[in-house]
Amino acid sequence: MRKLLILFLLVYMSCDNERIVQLPEIENATITQVNDVSAAYIFYDETQADSSLLNRKNLISTTNWLVNVDKRLLLYQVVDDITFLQNKKRNATVHKNEKARNYFTCNDISIKNLGFLDFTDVYYKQTDAAHNLRENENYNNHWILTCYTNKAFALHYPNEDFELTIDPNELTTSLNVVTDVIDLQKSKQILLQFEDAIAFQNYITIKNTLQQTKHPDLTIVSEEYLFH
Repeated sequence: MRKLLILFLLVYMSCDNERIVQLPEIENATITQVNDVSAAYIFYDETQADSSLLNRKNLISTTNWLVNVDKRLLLYQVVDDITFLQNKKRNATVHKNEKARNYFTCNDISIKNLGFLDFTDVYYKQTDAAHNLRENENYNNHWILTCYTNKAFALHYPNEDFELTIDPNELTTSLNVVTDVIDLQKSKQILLQFEDAIAFQNYITIKNTLQQTKHPDLTIVSEEYLFH
């Protein structure tokens, strides 16, 4: 694993050009080791139109994919590349490994080593979640957790006049309160909605925190919505 740390903290050499990925930081990752891997990189590059540059030359379709995204990028700058990679694996017709997963590579500062977040089953929807809920009766009983670029959060239940503003400085505590609130309601499903200009670092922090505060009866919907 230490060799992986040297490999992914992260200097990528290609065609005599050196590129560095600043990995997002997390603490207490639930996944700290992944075997049989190949890697893709989404670099921060101000010379590009959207400041991001994807390199996927080393990916092998049958392996677990480690997607290394620079934490300085914003979610809207990387979501198209991430979706492209997901679809590439999902739509593979030959040399397909159904057990292979996709992970974001992170710097777990609590162990001074790598940690990983599984995003294999996530589907990104670039639309407004609340609007989608109003049109789709199948989602009427979902809670919506909205995450803003200023690190503020709001929990909303579309079918009732209920909205809870969450203290951005008390994310873990507040999310535990959220699960208590949800536990009192009929719905056990929560949908995530992100302002698309949120920093990738903040996105990863939220995702990691949600994993650590996961309620045994709470399901986080696989679709994640991005809005302007």
